[in-house]
Amino acid sequence: METTHTSVTVGGRPAIPENIGREVNHTMFETIMASLYRAFASAREREEGQALVEYALILALVSVVSVGALTLLGGNVNTVLNSIAGSV
Repeated sequence: METTHTSVTVGGRPAIPENIGREVNHTMFETIMASLYRAFASAREREEGQALVEYALILALVSVVSVGALTLLGGNVNTVLNSIAGSV
């Protein structure tokens, strides 16, 4: 994209072309979008994070099952331990 600017002077100083702001905004937008695309593309290609999430999910599942099992069997375990303590 090639643009030409005419050299106009205002009060002896060069005037700022009308479309310079649009060009700068357009270039900034393209730069930001390209940066975001590269960031998301690299995050999508990495697999280390996926393994970490899988391990976290397995750990959470094991924790929930353990808490559930101890809640259900807690009364029975308490009874057994009290009977052992009583016989000692």
